[in-house]
Amino acid sequence: MHRSGTSVVTRGLKALGVYLGDSLLGPAPDNPKGYWERRETFELNEEIMAALDRPWSDSRPISPETWDRRELDELKERAASLLVDLFEGQELWGFKDPRTIRVFPFWRDVLDRLGPSVSIILAIRPPQSAISSLVTRDGMPVADAEALWLEYMLPWLPDIATYPVVVVDFDRLVGSPLRQLRRIAKHLGVTIDPTDPEITEYTKGFVDRGLRHHVQPAESRSGDDEHSTLADEAYAALLKLTRSRASWRRSVELAHRYRATMLDNDRYLAKGRARRAQAGTHEKAADALPRPPPSRQERHDDYAAAGSG
Repeated sequence: MHRSGTSVVTRGLKALGVYLGDSLLGPAPDNPKGYWERRETFELNEEIMAALDRPWSDSRPISPETWDRRELDELKERAASLLVDLFEGQELWGFKDPRTIRVFPFWRDVLDRLGPSVSIILAIRPPQSAISSLVTRDGMPVADAEALWLEYMLPWLPDIATYPVVVVDFDRLVGSPLRQLRRIAKHLGVTIDPTDPEITEYTKGFVDRGLRHHVQPAESRSGDDEHSTLADEAYAALLKLTRSRASWRRSVELAHRYRATMLDNDRYLAKGRARRAQAGTHEKAADALPRPPPSRQERHDDYAAAGSG
């Protein structure tokens, strides 16, 4: 999810020896320490979302059936070839883009086809901090930012939970980088030497408390208590997963509840749009029908109206 510390987490993966590639997106005003992602995977995710008519800031749900569309087959083939080209011969590799969780079923299909051993690092952040950051950076209304957080974080958690996953909380990472790096290393099955210059540079140089620009909730609230409560519940459930042997049950329950509600709402809205479109078609058709000539009285009224002007 955007504004959730994915760049900081990914820089930690590099410190642990995960190969990210040699050509990464550079820093920007809103991310001065770099994105730590490949342009190729970023651009492919953009293409995927364009094919689904879902720009990154669009919170409309994506139905599970969407991922079986034939028009995605060519993109899946390209994605598989891209991963081979970028990472073939690397023992431990990874890629990051905040959009990946939004289109996770696409990458699930691609990775299942390639057959690598998959491990997932799921970066989380208190929703109100991420929302506040989106409001500040993009001028996004609070209600839209809340909806976006839910749509990115929740729908595909049941799929994600079937893989080996380590959940990393951004605030805890900034507060205790070495401890969180140890958790990630254990998950990936790699050793970590705290005296290694790469580790030291990351924990004592790269990570600093100034990275948390938005710690407090956004000042203005949307008034949408249902969304706010669900976001808080989801974050609390995910935060529990930072403990060893925690269960995914609550997170998956919330995901199923959210997905069913949103898809039902979307279908209802789609039917309304279809009805309005159909009504508009009928009105246009009626306008196109030949009309009878005006009556004598109508002609008289038109003439009188024109004369009075």
